Amino acid sequence: MLKIYISHPISSDTADGKANNCLRARRVGEFLQKEFPHIHWYVPGADTEEFVSRAHRRGYLSFEQILIIDCEIIDDCDAVLQLDYRNGESSNGCAVEQLHALLREIPIVGSTEDEDELKHAVEYLLEQIKYRKDK
Repeated sequence: MLKIYISHPISSDTADGKANNCLRARRVGEFLQKEFPHIHWYVPGADTEEFVSRAHRRGYLSFEQILIIDCEIIDDCDAVLQLDYRNGESSNGCAVEQLHALLREIPIVGSTEDEDELKHAVEYLLEQIKYRKDK
């Protein structure tokens, strides 16, 4: 089964903003799961955000350590879909994830939350995955 990592901004100035960022990404993941059921969609923060937030607040995990783990997860994925809901302004975490994917030659494409744009972005990623495997 293909696995695609959904990179998205998590951090925010407020707890509500952080929760909203994760909720938006979770909704995108749910939509994509319905549209592309043959793909496993990994959405960071969707199911593990409470654990990660608590570990980070208590000093068990630093921002850098969390990103290292995220990048290890990206290594196990076939592609990265990067969500843009900051009008083109990338978060620090998304920038690191993007650079990591590019350096590893893992297909990556950006998209907004628009359903048609998401579908086109996934179709592009599927073409890139096929090309990469045929190489």
